[in-house]
Amino acid sequence: MKWGLLLCGLLIGAVSGAAGMLYWQQRNQTVEDTDVIFGIKVFYDNHDTSYLIVRMSGTLTGAGLAYPNNTYSVNCEQQKNMCVVASAEQIGPNQIGSMQPALEYPIVKWDTNEIVAADPPSDVLCTRATITIDRQRQSLLWLEEPINQSKPMCERAETRTVKFTIEDAPGWKMLGKK
Repeated sequence: MKWGLLLCGLLIGAVSGAAGMLYWQQRNQTVEDTDVIFGIKVFYDNHDTSYLIVRMSGTLTGAGLAYPNNTYSVNCEQQKNMCVVASAEQIGPNQIGSMQPALEYPIVKWDTNEIVAADPPSDVLCTRATITIDRQRQSLLWLEEPINQSKPMCERAETRTVKFTIEDAPGWKMLGKK
C-alpha cells in the first residue's frame, strides 16, 4: 500500500512538474518567439523639394526596452520645425497594445547631413530624449539621458543613459527575409 502511494505521488509530482515547466516556458516566451511581425525599416527623404520631410520607421532596438517587438514612426517636417513620433508595441503572444499618442519633439538642428530633435528643457521630466537622424547613413539614434535627478519625483527614475536605434523588426530576421 505504501509503495502504491509513493508511486502515485511520484507520478503526480512528475506530471505537475512537466505541466509547470510548459507553463513557465509559455509565460517566459520572448516576443521574438511569437508571430506578430511589424514592418521593415523604411527611410524617406525628399531633400529635393521645397517642403522638406524626412521619415523613418521600423523597430526601436536596444537594451532596456520593455517591449522589444515594436514599431516606431518618426516624421520630421522642416517647415513645422517638429518631429512627430508614433508607436505601437507587442504586449504578449499575438497581442499588440494600443497605438501610443503621438509625441512632438522640436527640431534643434536640420542640415544636409542630420536632423536633431529633442525634448525641450523641463523641470518635471526625469529623462530627456534626443533623436538624431543621419540622413546620409539613413539611420536613427534615440538617446535618453537622466535629468532632474535631485528632484523627489525622479528618485526612482532611470539613472543611466540609454541608446536605441531603428532596425528591421525581429520577425523578419526569424523568417530569414532580411
